[in-house]
Amino acid sequence: MLIIFLAFWVFNHYIVNEMADYLIEKKEEDLISQSQIVEREYQKFLSDGVLRYEDLISELDAMERFLNTKIGFSTRSGGLFAASINYSPERTSKYFTVEDIANVYEGNIVIKKSKNFTKDGDNFLVLGYPLSFYDKTHFALIMDASFPEIEATVSKINSISLYAVLFVALVIFLVNFYSIRRLSDGINKINKGINEITKGNYEETISLYKNDALGDLARSYNSMTKDLKKYEEMRKNFVSNLSHDMRTPLTSITGFIQGIKDGTIKEEDRDKYLDIVLDESKRLIKMTNDVLDLSNIQAGGMKFNMEPFDLNGTVLNVLESLEQRIIEKEIDLQVSLQEGMFYAYGDELKIQRVIYNLVDNALKFSHSKGTIVLKTFTKNELIFFEIVNFGEIISLEELPLVFNRFTKLDQSRGKEKMGSGLGLSIAKEILKGHGQDIYVESSQETGVVFTFSLAQCKKRLK
Repeated sequence: MLIIFLAFWVFNHYIVNEMADYLIEKKEEDLISQSQIVEREYQKFLSDGVLRYEDLISELDAMERFLNTKIGFSTRSGGLFAASINYSPERTSKYFTVEDIANVYEGNIVIKKSKNFTKDGDNFLVLGYPLSFYDKTHFALIMDASFPEIEATVSKINSISLYAVLFVALVIFLVNFYSIRRLSDGINKINKGINEITKGNYEETISLYKNDALGDLARSYNSMTKDLKKYEEMRKNFVSNLSHDMRTPLTSITGFIQGIKDGTIKEEDRDKYLDIVLDESKRLIKMTNDVLDLSNIQAGGMKFNMEPFDLNGTVLNVLESLEQRIIEKEIDLQVSLQEGMFYAYGDELKIQRVIYNLVDNALKFSHSKGTIVLKTFTKNELIFFEIVNFGEIISLEELPLVFNRFTKLDQSRGKEKMGSGLGLSIAKEILKGHGQDIYVESSQETGVVFTFSLAQCKKRLK
């Protein structure tokens, strides 16, 4: 047994080191690539003659959230010109000295990292990149990377390795040499599959037909790769759709501004086209905010201000804000708000956003002169909001994907249906933060029905 556990320690140590080295190398490549993007953007700002400090800080904060990396602009003396919100000069200076900064100012890329990666150790990876303009280094771009993905991977490898080695130990005491050889082949296949996953290859499957633990692990692995492949395809489609939906208003904005600039658009028509540009810009901001908000909610960064509020009043406020669209589409809106029910308990502004997303979704998919039914009611000491539209029915295959963040059920390109496709995902995450849930059903008879619940307070509406 001692030999087995010693072998496990060596095996696990090797796999962890190999995996950590691979992931850290990949992280280094990503940091250098992102640094080059930052340099190009910085050069563009200077070429345009505009470098607003507030815009720079905003860009750095956005990159920190996206890359999970803290970013700072360091001066030659080691001072800080600008930095993302969580950048810590005290932490960075422990690993990245003034001499290192001087080396960066000489035009070199400097990387400082832990000698050995440990799960609970003081792991660090700090990259210094020269931000240059016309062959002159203006700042040292310092990127202080975090390692959550590496720590998670190492933890999974530790679990898989331990399970596999314990299984090998059991086989050693119970079976003959042939069984041991077959077991060894199975472990090699699993390790090969794991290596393929680290390379981003989800096509590799494990052919291991056994009714034992390794067989279960192989089947779980195959199931996992299938899910990962499907998830990756959904992610790519989502990014493609969102990119297309963002490119269209950007093209319109560029065209109208160019037309105003070169005189193609007449003076008397400028206000009309500027209004269009403003609308398109607002739509772009909303799509961007949807993506950032969903990431913020899922990361636990959104705070909830829980207090009693009038759900019926919130519903009416949303309907008032969407009144023009309802009129333009000639929707038969049937509203039934229960009188004398209790106050709801939750964050009113966020619940208002949930209701807005649901009504907006119903308007998008309802036919002109269609019907939308909206009501509130109480049941089992909960308050419910329900909205029904009789437009496009959601198929049984698509129904489980409605709240998936990478799913946009309608792929048409009409202006009304363009957007991030994250409204329902955001609604579900907000309700999850309230300890509640949202449900959907769809059929030709009932239409498309969305229902969510909220806790109620022991105080009735007047």
